[in-house]
Amino acid sequence: MYCQDYDERFPNWNWGRDRGNPPVSGHGATPLPWYVATLPYTKNRMLYVCPSDTRCPDGGPIGRMCCEDCKYERFPISYGYNEPISANCCNFNLVTAMRRPAETLLLGDCRSSLGGWHPNGLLARYILANSGYDACAGCGRGVNVARMKDDYARHLGGSNIAFADGHVKWVKWDRLRTTDTGGTIIYRANQQ
Repeated sequence: MYCQDYDERFPNWNWGRDRGNPPVSGHGATPLPWYVATLPYTKNRMLYVCPSDTRCPDGGPIGRMCCEDCKYERFPISYGYNEPISANCCNFNLVTAMRRPAETLLLGDCRSSLGGWHPNGLLARYILANSGYDACAGCGRGVNVARMKDDYARHLGGSNIAFADGHVKWVKWDRLRTTDTGGTIIYRANQQ
């Protein structure tokens, strides 16, 4: 629905704006992360919370703020959006420009509200959806592949992944790998 209203584009995240609170660059905080942009369409904040999200010991994500970056709207987020799609680069967030939308990850069970990958092609934040481990692989911090196991995935050793064509499927954690590293998931524009 969002794409129909915005010229076939998915929501974007403007990294050029300051994420700080209060802002340190003179710009306001990022105005519309994907979950705020889509809230008028869902009209229910509880849709952003997975009942199997166990990262918070005090009653699950509903009981506490269990999102590393959900400060723009104060509600918990259990799902991560494909960060390259959110970046609005290379027309990758344009539905009609995607050559293989059925293989392009859009959203899934995740450690933070933006997904991320490790240089070896593993989609780390999706794999570590229920882990307390810091899975900011795209930020240059290391990901210990040996620590990735069934217990860290949210649903029986895997994650539910929504693809750009609208279908959703469960993917075992060790199959959450990009196509350029032997996997089946398109994550970055240059994988098209």
